[in-house]
Amino acid sequence: MNEQVEFEKSEVYIHDKPIEEDINGLLIEPEKVGGRLQIVKNKYSNFIRFLPNGSEASAPDDWTLVMNSSVLSYSKDTTNETCTIENKKNLNKYKYQFDIHELSSVRRIYQGYGIPCIVFMLLDGRLLPEFYFYKGGSKEFLYALKEYLVFKKDVADPRLWSVQPQNGEKFRQSLYELSLFSEQRENVMKKFLNEPVQSTLLGFSKVTNILRDVIKPTESSSKSQFYTQDFNLDKQEQSDEISDLMDSLIDDNIHSTQNDGYEMVTKVDLGPMPDLNRGPALKKEDIVFDHNGKILQPEKIKQIIFRGGVENGSRKFIWKFLLNYFDWDSTDQSRTEKRKMRFDDYYRMKQQWQTITEEQKAKFSLLKERESLIEKDVQRTDRIQEQFKMDDSKHLIEMKDILMTYNMYNFDLGYVQGMSDLLAPIMVIMENEVDSFWCFAGFMNKKELNFEMDQLDIKLQLNNLKILIEFFDSKFSDYLDKNDSSNMYFCFRWILILFKREFSFREINTLWEVIWTDLPCKNFHLLICISILLMKKDDIMSNNYGFNEILKFINDLSGRIDLEKSLKHAEGLYLQLKNYPNVPYNICEIVGLSVDITKELEQIQSRLLSTDFNEENKLTPTSSFHSLKKHDDSAELLDHLN
Repeated sequence: MNEQVEFEKSEVYIHDKPIEEDINGLLIEPEKVGGRLQIVKNKYSNFIRFLPNGSEASAPDDWTLVMNSSVLSYSKDTTNETCTIENKKNLNKYKYQFDIHELSSVRRIYQGYGIPCIVFMLLDGRLLPEFYFYKGGSKEFLYALKEYLVFKKDVADPRLWSVQPQNGEKFRQSLYELSLFSEQRENVMKKFLNEPVQSTLLGFSKVTNILRDVIKPTESSSKSQFYTQDFNLDKQEQSDEISDLMDSLIDDNIHSTQNDGYEMVTKVDLGPMPDLNRGPALKKEDIVFDHNGKILQPEKIKQIIFRGGVENGSRKFIWKFLLNYFDWDSTDQSRTEKRKMRFDDYYRMKQQWQTITEEQKAKFSLLKERESLIEKDVQRTDRIQEQFKMDDSKHLIEMKDILMTYNMYNFDLGYVQGMSDLLAPIMVIMENEVDSFWCFAGFMNKKELNFEMDQLDIKLQLNNLKILIEFFDSKFSDYLDKNDSSNMYFCFRWILILFKREFSFREINTLWEVIWTDLPCKNFHLLICISILLMKKDDIMSNNYGFNEILKFINDLSGRIDLEKSLKHAEGLYLQLKNYPNVPYNICEIVGLSVDITKELEQIQSRLLSTDFNEENKLTPTSSFHSLKKHDDSAELLDHLN
């Protein structure tokens, strides 16, 4: 993702422990973490980011998923690999990034030694740690923020500035507070204007959740208690008609799929699993060209690859197409010209970092940190493979050169642990440094978001996994919930490096080829995850595994998963979804299935809005909306939904 740093202030610190006084009343120097506070712009929005010094090189872990104080880490050396979840001091947990439009207020104060600090409060009520400007610059930072936001100084507290809604922000704020949509506020209006029917459908699914909690509350549901109080509906006032209505929506054969607070209530009977067969690998003779060298019937080629992969002798050629090194409609001549241009581009970028002097590097800390991290990872990547076994192997030198050059090619992303895992199989197949680089760059274009610092895309994929599990097997989903595993962290490694550690080199080549075809649907790799989990769920449940045991069990599956069986099962899951007439909208979104929005909307409307009870004190969907409107002006949106 291309980013531009609009403003940066170095020597900003977070105090790991508060400033304290000793027995003589003197201030004790606090433990602190230094870094850079930035305002960053990309094509989507503007962000405030705190990046700790040394964060890219400090963690010895292979990779880390940070959620609150929990750190899920995978570590490796040349002989073994460990997987742990623990609470530990890791610089990743001091990284902060949030959308600038999520800012509610800013407070500038002096603490401890008289050092100015800034405190951010977000719209959801979160209070970020105090950021101390040891060398000054807090005012400059606030002035920079004024380029993006309108502030109003608090009358009672002149140190507090509140962010003021501007232009269409008030309406977006009302939609956000109503929480009918799962998107962040800055995307709500664009989503609503571009896809009004789909957005409306998601709104109705949220209303389904509200009605369900109001009419059939549970003692453990704080949300249902909130809505019961909000609607002023006492449990004893429920009518038999309402109970019958909700019983028709909530019975033993129905389970819910959730996404950011809304529910789609669906009956699931997907029918039998299709009996599928895999096919032979793509052979050289399967690839047919016209007189200019253009590949004929590329979609047929992709179908063969999806069904059986590619034979080893054809991989060096066909991978260049799968990874967008060459276009499928390219000719012999255009490919020759492009390859020559790519060689020139590669060596020009390689020279950029090779010609940096030690003096320059000493003043270029980020490049130095990344180079150190790359050198460490290269020495730990696939050393059991013949090409990388010897310490003086030329392939290890090439791997470092490729990763350092990619750092120059995509400096905004740079190098992140795990990338070397994706590069190694490509190097083995390509047997050429430049070809390996451009195929790796194509692979990273597909998976770049996996390596973003905020890990939002990884967490989104884990959330989508949970939604799919809830749909395909609600009993297993409930088990994971009860055993603190609903976050799906145990699948983190699968997603980050696309099963690289789970299969042999030969198998991972086939698996990646299948995924690179983008068949048969979007996010097919998530269905592969689901397939493996469903085939292993009995082992997990029968042994009553908790989170740590599940994590270890999944990690220990490496080298013991049947690839062909998993691919057939995953394709079968897709075909079940494709043939099922009432797939929930959020499932369709995940796998890219088309959905008859009109039909879905009619079903929701008929279920929620067709029944009207006219007797006094009886709740109707319409009266629920009016009750909500009394409490929140943003319910005007519901007028647009009806």
